[in-house]
Amino acid sequence: MKKRMRTWLTPMPRNLREAFQQETTRQNLRRLIGISIALFLIALVLLVLEDSFLAIGPVIFAFLIASLLQIPLFFVTFRYRKKIKRVLIQAQTLLYLFSIILFGIHLTLRQQTLPGVAPLFLTAILAMAAILYLDAQTGTLVFAFAGSLFILWYPSFQLDATVVFITRVTMSVIVFLTWLLNRMIYRMKVQAFQLEGALKEKDRVLDEMNQRDPLTGLDNHTSSFRKLYEEAAKAKRIGYPISLILCDIDDFKTINDTFGHPAGDHVLLRISQTIRATLRTTDIVGRYGGEEFILILPDTDANEARVLSERLRLAMAKTTYDVDVHVTMSGGVSQYDAGQTIDEWVRTTDRRLYEAKHEGKDRFESGLPRQQDI
Repeated sequence: MKKRMRTWLTPMPRNLREAFQQETTRQNLRRLIGISIALFLIALVLLVLEDSFLAIGPVIFAFLIASLLQIPLFFVTFRYRKKIKRVLIQAQTLLYLFSIILFGIHLTLRQQTLPGVAPLFLTAILAMAAILYLDAQTGTLVFAFAGSLFILWYPSFQLDATVVFITRVTMSVIVFLTWLLNRMIYRMKVQAFQLEGALKEKDRVLDEMNQRDPLTGLDNHTSSFRKLYEEAAKAKRIGYPISLILCDIDDFKTINDTFGHPAGDHVLLRISQTIRATLRTTDIVGRYGGEEFILILPDTDANEARVLSERLRLAMAKTTYDVDVHVTMSGGVSQYDAGQTIDEWVRTTDRRLYEAKHEGKDRFESGLPRQQDI
């Protein structure tokens, strides 16, 4: 039986986890920048109104300085987040969240004289739960710290045992609910990320299908010409030669008429496999149309392309098929001249293909003197 993943701890599939962590880290840092700026301004206002907060002016001042320091730190961390170890980013985030919790609890308890909701403290933990994407371990640590600190610290500010008990129970429930809220938001983020990833993968597959010939798996006509323009531009920019081969199966109609179209499809598939096996990994192969193929050869001059075409012709002679048929191929070879257009280059290559057909088939014409052919 397949072991199920413990979703409350590791809800993201392992193949998506790194990308998800990068995304949530980016969003958390952006939000922490906004939070640190907002809290700095709030602390500044509180410091101005220090008379209303009696003896906690030093606490407000300390938090003001902490927020002021965090603003540039979060900016730097956000900019270089891909170069900084994630554990350091998490440590920075935790320290700042703990400082917010400490400040919120201290401010709340100093002003609280009645049981019930502690507004400033609750605002802090609710904001953390709703705004930040915290994984299970981090979220549990943050909210456990907040709840435990409030419960342990509260009796120092409230002498009535009944009030202490009621408030402790109330705050325990509220902290637990905020933790659940954070988990729900995190899980929704996980599901949204997975859905977005699935949609992107489907788009990629559809795009790939639109660029591939369904029978052979080679680039289709449109995709081949797009890559031809791209490779020609790259060759012109960098300064290396590039060659083109247009090749056509000899007497393919006879194969279809004699053995049927399924046999013809089989021949096309086997030939495409032979071409891919013969060429280099840097070469591009496409189905030009029908029984015709296009071969784009980067960093290859005309003589090298002619040698490669002869190697392909010999490989074709050794290819076996499910039907008793001998298949040959003819083709045209030409090197790109920076002074010509792509259409002119293709027409030149196509003309040499028809010359090869006219000269007896099972050959490749390159326009080079015969002693340079091989």
